[in-house]
Amino acid sequence: MTWSIFITCDDEFIKTIEKNNDKLEDIIGDIRLYNPIDFLRKEMYINVIE
Repeated sequence: MTWSIFITCDDEFIKTIEKNNDKLEDIIGDIRLYNPIDFLRKEMYINVIE
């Protein structure tokens, strides 16, 4: 399974998309949204100190 990653510093945008994910599922498809820190933590398995 392949998916795309969208990295943004706009946390409000990410929260809005996550809140409405069920309505946007057909549009978003397999795109994963992350802020840069969460991307490093979750996908790259890097422990980032804020």
